[in-house]
Amino acid sequence: MDLALSELATHKAEPTPSNIFKSYMRLAGYTELCREAVHSFERAMEKYPCDKSVVGVAMENIRREYWANKLGLKKPGDLVEYLDGGEDERKGHLEPEPEPQPTRRRKKRTAKTKMIKTVRAVKHTRPSSPSGESDAASSSTSGSSQQI
Repeated sequence: MDLALSELATHKAEPTPSNIFKSYMRLAGYTELCREAVHSFERAMEKYPCDKSVVGVAMENIRREYWANKLGLKKPGDLVEYLDGGEDERKGHLEPEPEPQPTRRRKKRTAKTKMIKTVRAVKHTRPSSPSGESDAASSSTSGSSQQI
């Protein structure tokens, strides 16, 4: 942020949020505008010390003007009123968005579950023997013939 401010002073450019943002983007190595670049600029701006020096006061003015523009306020002085104001003033600017309700995912069938259901289905639909005997009778006769 110091380099961006000194670059503005060197080129005798007015210290506005847009000028310092362009300078910061160039010095920080961002070639195009992205969310990460804006976030980095905002963090650097907030970390900059607010002292009584000329640079500190200029940075504080830039910070206020930036946030006033970002929040859609008409002038930077409204930011202080907005932050200190009542509920009526705040309602028009920042309404919290309702969180989306999570949807329950349907569980996928595993291979084991598929196999168990298939085995159960086969047990319940076992065909009867062609001679018309019950399964118990046919299994007892076939078992005795194997032992002889």
